Amino acid sequence: MKLKFKLATLATLFFAMTHSAVAMNIEPPRVTRYLNAPSDAFGFASRTAGSVHLQLEIDAKGNLKAIRTVKGRPDLIGAAVRTVRNWHFAPAKRDGVPVASQYEVVLNFDFSGQR
Repeated sequence: MKLKFKLATLATLFFAMTHSAVAMNIEPPRVTRYLNAPSDAFGFASRTAGSVHLQLEIDAKGNLKAIRTVKGRPDLIGAAVRTVRNWHFAPAKRDGVPVASQYEVVLNFDFSGQR
């Protein structure tokens, strides 16, 4: 059985840069491919709705280097992390040059209609 969830609008973008974003041309990182987590990623997560906020570190090549939980339902955090690990990214750019960045996403899980 393939489980589905709703991905919220990417909530907040922010960058770990020392210079003012006003003085530079900054393009945020972007997800180039979303993949759902395999059904076993949900394990014994309850089947009630909930959300998980994650902070992602993306390097200058677009590789996901770290995932940190900001907040969320404990029973859904593992599924959220395994889901995001399947995504592909284009790096942030500063003045057209790829740079490392941090990216915050909110995943909203909705199991309504699932058996």
